[in-house]
Amino acid sequence: MATTTYEDVEEVAPIPRGIGWGWFLTSGIIWFFLGLAILSLRPGTIALIGYMVALVVILAGALELANAFMSDSWKWLHGLAGAVFIVVGVLSFTEPFQSFIGLSILFGWYLIVKGMVVFVMSLAWRVPGSLWGLGVAVGLAYLFIGFWAIGYPGRSAWLLTLWIGIGAVFHGVSDLVTAFQVKGAR
Repeated sequence: MATTTYEDVEEVAPIPRGIGWGWFLTSGIIWFFLGLAILSLRPGTIALIGYMVALVVILAGALELANAFMSDSWKWLHGLAGAVFIVVGVLSFTEPFQSFIGLSILFGWYLIVKGMVVFVMSLAWRVPGSLWGLGVAVGLAYLFIGFWAIGYPGRSAWLLTLWIGIGAVFHGVSDLVTAFQVKGAR
């Protein structure tokens, strides 16, 4: 009976087909600088926060719809999430005062789901010598901020700005890590 050692097995992280690493790099840079721009603003009104959140939610919806067309599996879930985000973002532009609390709760749940996916996928696809630990850290950070956002939905305007800004920065870092993993794997 032959035994297989660790050296005999070559583990390779799954590579999204049809997506070049440049798309992830561009998305990461856009999300990162959008997050920094949001964090540098001093919101004066709840309406301004509602408009900023609506912009971020629409951008997230557009990226989820792009993932629906480019992914090999779970296309329906990416499409559904993209459609929901875009509808919520458009409705937020029409009534920013009414959507302020609702969007903070929605964004908190989005961060929790995204954090769980990033955390579990980083653990499932870990390869020695890769950046899987950074994916675990980003996933845990998403989870922490998501639970924080849901636990205190009535906080002041600057706290929602902080959630959205940090979430966008983490999304950018996650996409940048994915870009370099795809480039290194190819």
